[in-house]
Formats: sequence, structure tokens, C-alpha cells
Amino acid sequence: MNESSENQNAKGTKRQWTTEEDAVLVQGLLQLVDDGWKADAGTFKPGYTKVLERYLLKKIPDCTLKANPHIESRVKRLKSHYSAIRDMLGPSASGFGWNDATKTIVVEKEVYRQWCKSHPNATGLFGKPFPHYERLHNVFGKDKACGDTSEDPADHAYNIVKEFFPSSPRNEFDIDLNLGEENFESQISETATYNTTQVPSQVNQSQRDVTSNRSGKSAAKRAKHTDDVSDSLLSSLNKLGEFYAGSVENIKQLTSCFMHEKLTADRRNQVVSLLKEIEGLSAVDVVRAGMVITKDNNLCDYFFTMDTPELKKEFVHIVLKNNGSE
Repeated sequence: MNESSENQNAKGTKRQWTTEEDAVLVQGLLQLVDDGWKADAGTFKPGYTKVLERYLLKKIPDCTLKANPHIESRVKRLKSHYSAIRDMLGPSASGFGWNDATKTIVVEKEVYRQWCKSHPNATGLFGKPFPHYERLHNVFGKDKACGDTSEDPADHAYNIVKEFFPSSPRNEFDIDLNLGEENFESQISETATYNTTQVPSQVNQSQRDVTSNRSGKSAAKRAKHTDDVSDSLLSSLNKLGEFYAGSVENIKQLTSCFMHEKLTADRRNQVVSLLKEIEGLSAVDVVRAGMVITKDNNLCDYFFTMDTPELKKEFVHIVLKNNGSE
């Protein structure tokens, strides 16, 4: 049988996993988490099933499990079972418990049956051991807590690719997600320098390099953003300074007006006293002259420029004469 026939046969055959293979797979997932293969979106980075395939082969030399479909489907099943059990043990459920000795859900069968009507992913778990539940907290626990199941799978895949493979100037990707994972690695070699031939224990340096490059780009973006913010702030401060300078001038003018008004008011209060000091003015003349002078601010100001008694007396005679009082 040639290689293509073997692959086709492998894809068309349902593979029964052994207890040892499950245990090694879970250990490989934990190793991926330690080596930084969890993406920001809460899932694993592209190519992780290929790394798990090599990890399984390293731990179990005669292992025939392939990244696609065996490992990919098994990881999905483990995540589905983990999520179902976590939901049953969560605050939204009642009547469920966990037997740590048998690694099974403890619940009345009727309660379980009713629960499965609204939670079909829990079907088949009654009395069925799930020995890796606690260990999978570190693998899927954060995903469940963050509610990653609400994200559309297509958008989820797009975000992952967008994170690790920079877009072209047209904002397009050269990676075809529809070709299947067996063709994914060949596309990576043409579009990015991401190395998927490493086993989990060899990934650390590569991850640090990728992180360093991304940090450098992020720092450049932050620096540009900081410059833009600084320019905007400086422009705003300049405008504020101009506004402040104009406001100060307006306040000065307003203050000057208030001071002049106060001075005029004070002078009006002094007019009668000054008129009474002028010799030859009768009481009627004082009242009439006072009424005319205090009624007109300009006239009042002019009256106070008369710096001798004679000028003041002559000023009063003219005012009274112009108003028909003489």
C-alpha cells in the first residue's frame, strides 16, 4: 500500500485511543501550555497538532496517530467532555458532585437525564470515568472561564492566523485554511518563518524571538502613538494659552470698566459736598446743580477736573444756565 493510500485509509478509519495514548496526549497539551503555545484568543497556535503528533511518536515509538484527523478530533473531544463536566459542577447546576476516587460525576440519573436535554454535550458521561479532568484545568480552564465557546470558529481561526502571520499590503493572507491541517505546514514555510518542526521542549527560544519581534513592533507603534498624543496635547496647550491670554486681556478691560464705574459712583457721592463749599450758591442752586451733574457721568468727570473754587463756581453757573435755572 502506497503512502497516499495509507493516509486515505487512516482518514476513513475511526481510531480507538488507548489509556496510555490519552495520558501522553494530555501531558503533551500541558507541555504546550508551558512552552507558550496558547494564543491570546484562548486556543492553541496554528500547527500545534503537528507538534503533538511528534510528541506522541517520541513518547510512544510505534504510535500511528496523526495530527489530522486523530489528534485534532481527540483534543476537541477532551475539551467537550471537560467543558460538560465543568458546567455540571458549576454554580448554574445543582445536584451534581465529583467522585475523586473514580473520577466520575455523582448525580441522580433523572437529574442527569433532565440536564442533558439542555446540555447535549454532557450525554454519555453518566458513570463514565474522566481521569484527566483536574489536569485539563491548565489546558482548557481559561478558555471556559473566558467564554471562548461564544466565538465563531471561522473568526477564531482568522484571528489566530492574523496574529501570527502579518498581512500583505492589501490586508490579505496567503494561507488557505480550507486545505486542511496536513497542508498547513507547507504553506507556513512559504509565508512565514514560524518553525513547526520543533517538539514542545524546543520551542522556548523560538517563542521568545517571536515575542521579541512583536514587542519591537508594538514598541514602535506605541512610540508613534505617543508622539501623536504629544503633538495633539501641545496643540491643545497652545490654543489654551491663546485663549487664556485673550481672557486675561478681557478681564483687564472688564476690571478697568468696573474701577471707572466705582470711581464715578464715588465722585457722584462727593458732588453735593463740593457744591456746598462754593460761596454764593443757594441751597436751591446746590440741589439743581447736583441733579444735573450726577445724572451725566461725562459731566461729573469734567466737574472734578475743575481744580479751583472759582472754576467750580463758574462751572455750576454754566450748568444751571444751560438747564434754564438762571
